[in-house]
Amino acid sequence: NLILARGAFTIYSDNGNGNGNAEDVTVISKHQDESLYNTVLEATFEKASKLQIPMLITNPDKVRPTEGLPPMPGALGDAYEKYLGPIASTSSGRKDSFCHPLVKRIGKPFTEVYDIALASCGSDRSRVIMVGDSLETDITGATRSNIDTLWVVNNGVHAPSVKELMNQQNGAEYETCVKSVLDGFNDKMNYTGNKRLHPTFVAKHFQW
Repeated sequence: NLILARGAFTIYSDNGNGNGNAEDVTVISKHQDESLYNTVLEATFEKASKLQIPMLITNPDKVRPTEGLPPMPGALGDAYEKYLGPIASTSSGRKDSFCHPLVKRIGKPFTEVYDIALASCGSDRSRVIMVGDSLETDITGATRSNIDTLWVVNNGVHAPSVKELMNQQNGAEYETCVKSVLDGFNDKMNYTGNKRLHPTFVAKHFQW
């Protein structure tokens, strides 16, 4: 009755029994058999889309900041939406990738998680800053919630893009390449809708 996307490396299936017993659950690991994992994932999306089964994504990030930028649950949501088919245009006239009624994303960049965090610590927004590497989730979420942002570049998902630009443009300044990555992101359709991002601060590295 529900697809729960909380990770992107293992598929758990109860084999259609629906009783949730551990002995009836099939576990398919992407690390152990990537080909089988992809085959089962595609078959699952195909069948689920025909049955109009909803998906709940508990981490909208699309890639993780490790070598190769492996996919995260947000990427699974994008893939499932393609199986579900076209969606209605938004009020802005754009067909945004995150508004399919059968796909619900919770967490960054959606404002509920920021509202809960602020309420739990009793802080006002002027005393809060979001530190993150992902423009699409970390920086977008804080921007939508009117919170200052610190975009960490070299330790995150956008580092390969900046490095590639510097290699392509011999002699190009680091700051110029960072701006190009930001501009390129702002020109694409994503969680931001029509709002362009302007991080409050930008840092190469961040260490707690």
